Amino acid sequence: MANGSTDGIARWFSDHADGEFLRAAVGDPYAIGRSDNETGRVLYTTKPTTLAHALRRHDLTTRVTTIGRYGLPNEQDVTTLLSFARGRPFAFLGDADPVDLLIFAWLRSYLPIKYLGINDLLVETIGVEIDDTTAIPLSNSELSSLPLLAVTCPDYRDLLGPKCAHLLDSGSKLEIEIIASSSCAGEKAFASLFVP
Repeated sequence: MANGSTDGIARWFSDHADGEFLRAAVGDPYAIGRSDNETGRVLYTTKPTTLAHALRRHDLTTRVTTIGRYGLPNEQDVTTLLSFARGRPFAFLGDADPVDLLIFAWLRSYLPIKYLGINDLLVETIGVEIDDTTAIPLSNSELSSLPLLAVTCPDYRDLLGPKCAHLLDSGSKLEIEIIASSSCAGEKAFASLFVP
């Protein structure tokens, strides 16, 4: 159900269309991964190509189905997403940044969706060090959206974990590309994060 939070998030994306914040147009297509998975988890992501690469690398494409596109969905997408999930466990995997956290907050207002990362658990599992080579400074619009994030997703620090939350609060972010570039501590550990 739409509420003040979802309306505020939608307004922010519409008012700050600067390349970071984008509101998908009605009818914009979703990128869909393998769909022969009838029982495994469905992962929603804002970077479907990057996630698909990581899942193929770890031989998880038959156990996890992906759907996603860049930008904030529209209310008309909710029925499509519910139909696509068909009761399977539904989770969100996006960047540890205000854009994707706001998208997650919007989605969970409408859908039974769980946050899976980027967060401390994922970063630890794949063995990534958080430093100047992995952290990216927030853009001005991302920095200015932090008060909205605190109001519309008040548990974002819990979702991220202490290290990733501190990084975000300090003006930096981690992006989903760290999964694709990581050698990963082990496929079993990686799979445990995404396979219910």
